[in-house]
Amino acid sequence: MVYVFDTSEATTSSGNRAETKSLLHLLCFDEDKDDIDAFAIDCFNDVTGMNNCSTHLYDVQSKATKKTSPKEIGRDLVTLFKNYISEFSHYFKSYTLFVDGVSSTILTDKTLDCFRFKDVALGAQKSIYDGLKEECSNKKYINDSLVLDKKINDFLHEVKFALSKPNETDYIRPLVKVSSVIMPSSRRLQAIFNEIRNAQSNFKNKPSIVNRSIKKPDQVYECARVLERRNIELLIIQRVINYDLMKSGSPSSFNEYLHSMPPEDEDVILENCQQHINLQFFDKNSKEAFWDLLDNIVSELTNDHDADINTIFDRLDEKKMLACQQLNKQSVLYFIANIKDHLKL
Repeated sequence: MVYVFDTSEATTSSGNRAETKSLLHLLCFDEDKDDIDAFAIDCFNDVTGMNNCSTHLYDVQSKATKKTSPKEIGRDLVTLFKNYISEFSHYFKSYTLFVDGVSSTILTDKTLDCFRFKDVALGAQKSIYDGLKEECSNKKYINDSLVLDKKINDFLHEVKFALSKPNETDYIRPLVKVSSVIMPSSRRLQAIFNEIRNAQSNFKNKPSIVNRSIKKPDQVYECARVLERRNIELLIIQRVINYDLMKSGSPSSFNEYLHSMPPEDEDVILENCQQHINLQFFDKNSKEAFWDLLDNIVSELTNDHDADINTIFDRLDEKKMLACQQLNKQSVLYFIANIKDHLKL
C-alpha cells in the first residue's frame, strides 16, 4: 500500500488566506475538531488534519473563488476524490471543500454556511457531478478505471462543503477562550491570523515532495510539512499574555516566594512549575479548565494589579483551581507571577 504525492499548487495571497481559513475551520468549527492534533500542509491536499497517531485524516481542499458555479464546484472536488479512491482511503475520515462563496443557483437555503450534497438544488447537483467527472478525465493522477458512477455518487454524498466566514478574525476568536475583559482587539486578532498564515506558507515554500511516496500516513512527518495544533495554541496564549509561558526562568513576581525556600531547591521548584504548566496546558481532558483559570487570574489582576501573587491566589475560584488537576499551589503561584509580570493591562 503506497501513497504518492503527485500534486502541488502555487498559491496567491488570497489562496494562502483561504488555506489558513480552512485550517482554522478544522480547528474551530469542524465536527471532528477534537480529534485533530496536527495538520499536513500541501501534502495529501491543501490542508489535512490528523489525529495524534496519524491514523485518522481529515482532508480539505480550499478555493478562494467567490460565487463559485456548480460546474466549478465539481472540478474543485477532484483532489478530494483522488484521496477517496486512493490506497489510503480507509485513513480518510472526512472530505471538505472550503470555498469563499457559491453562486445563487447552488443552495435552496441561502442561510447555510456548511452543507451537504443533499442540500444542493437538483439542477446544481447534476452540474457538480458532471464537473467532477470531467475533471477526473483531465487528471493523469486519477485512474480512469476507478471513476465509476457509484463511486462518484457515494463520494458526493459523503463530502462536506464549508463557506468562508467574511472576517479572518472570526477564525481566531473561538481559540481565545477568555472573557471580553482581556479579549485582544480586532487588530491583534488579525495579527494572530497573519502569523498562522505565514507559518503555514513557510511549509509550502519547502522543497517539493511531488513524486515522493509513503507507506503510512505518519511518514508525512518526514516531509517536514506538519504544523502541530499545540504550536498554534501556544502562539495564541503567548499573544494573549504577551509572554511565552513555556520559557524557563523565574518571573520577578515569583522571586519573593522562591527566595523563601532553601537555595538548593530553587531550580527544582522552577522546573516542577514549568512541568506542571506544560502538563496542564496540553491535557486534552481539562484544556477548558486551563483557560478558565487564566481568565480568573486576569480578572483578579485587572481589579488589583498591585496585589502580590499570594493575595491573588487566595482570591481565585477554588473550583477553577481544582479543575486544573495537573497544577499544585506552587505552579499556580508561578502561573500568576508570569501573567502579572507580562500582561498588558
